Amino acid sequence: MKRGLERLAKQSGWAVFMCTVLCAIAVVSLLVARPPEPAQIPELQPTKGQAGLAQTDPLLEDLAKARITKNVPPPKPPEPPKKTVMPLRSLVRLKGVMDFGDPNSNEAIIEILRTGETKSCSAGKVINLAPNPNAKVLKVDSGVTFEYQGKEVRLDVPRDPETSSGPLTGRRYMTETANKR
Repeated sequence: MKRGLERLAKQSGWAVFMCTVLCAIAVVSLLVARPPEPAQIPELQPTKGQAGLAQTDPLLEDLAKARITKNVPPPKPPEPPKKTVMPLRSLVRLKGVMDFGDPNSNEAIIEILRTGETKSCSAGKVINLAPNPNAKVLKVDSGVTFEYQGKEVRLDVPRDPETSSGPLTGRRYMTETANKR
């Protein structure tokens, strides 16, 4: 580095240093300096009608006269959660229908999914699905019609996976097993 350039760098460094010092002094003086005191406001002299009374707002007087109590009503208790009732298809699976020829004697093979229990039900039988509402078997034909939550719900027999030619009913099952022997 040349001497002239070196001298210029040295002078620039001192200039930056001095600017920094001056800024620091200004900041300190702002922090230390106190704000000016507020101006003195002269007190008002009471008028002839209010010689011994202090001047107040009428709304504040009404508020002072009002009786304030701590009687706060308790908060309302939260509403109990609504019971969600599961759809019948998630509670019961129709495994098959046994058709004995007479429509009144048909029976449905029903699996209760919660317990894994399989039952044979005819029309008019009530199935316990606790904790959900019970379901009543109304009609058994190629499927089963239930009364569940005041509505009629129909479940059909699942297709036979081997033949996939239709629902697996009791008559067809008995015929197929007799033919296999």
